[in-house]
Amino acid sequence: MDLLNLVQLAIDISLARDNYCEEIKKLRIQKCFVIH
Repeated sequence: MDLLNLVQLAIDISLARDNYCEEIKKLRIQKCFVIH
């Protein structure tokens, strides 16, 4: 695996993690609205 692939992989992982965190936040907000 060359350096470029490694960098791309790291970027993909960090983007995926950010998207995952955003989804979790949305779910939490929706749950809060449902509870209230």
